[in-house]
Amino acid sequence: MSELVPYFLGYGKVERNWSDTTLRTYGNSLRWIIRIIGDLPPQRIRLEHVLRVKADCVRRGAGNHHTATVVAALKSFLRFCQLSVGLETMDVQQIRCPRIPKTEVLYLTPEEVQQFVAAIPIHKSQRGFDLKWLCFRTLVEVLLGTGVRISEGLSLKRTSVNFQTGEATIVGKGNKERVIFFSPRSLNWIKEYLTRRKDGGESLFVVGTNGRPLTLSTALTRTT
Repeated sequence: MSELVPYFLGYGKVERNWSDTTLRTYGNSLRWIIRIIGDLPPQRIRLEHVLRVKADCVRRGAGNHHTATVVAALKSFLRFCQLSVGLETMDVQQIRCPRIPKTEVLYLTPEEVQQFVAAIPIHKSQRGFDLKWLCFRTLVEVLLGTGVRISEGLSLKRTSVNFQTGEATIVGKGNKERVIFFSPRSLNWIKEYLTRRKDGGESLFVVGTNGRPLTLSTALTRTT
């Protein structure tokens, strides 16, 4: 089993375009499975081994999400061994992932969004802006005006924003490129923010005056 894991991950990266996070998660899951059931040839893996993996997840207090991820990694690996390597493995349809209860998605009303945005203290005084909070306000406007994920917004560069067309190309989930479109309001906030920056950093959102890229953890730390 362990000999085929690198080939499986390579297949996932090249043929399935899996993200680095997925590759790392599946790799860790399979290595953990090997520690539980032993380094068996894929052809010898049976339902009893799957049940042993699930039982160990329960013993360690792992939640349904974690258990489902581990089981999904094993199913995908066995399917790869069957379809791409040509091995006779167990029917993956016999492997059932734990049911994950649906969580209710909470939304802010337009009024609540406006209250949140208006509460960001961008003014240091009546005559000037607090650059840290101006950066945060601009980030919020970009998120609201484009619909991008926070990580995608933080990955933007100065040069990636086309102010004439109001768009930018980003690398999203699964390392796939896509074009995003800015609202006129978010573009105006970007312009306002950039005109007040004195650093030469290439990232659109930076920390302080040295041009260091703003990260999610830094944004949360510096705005709470």
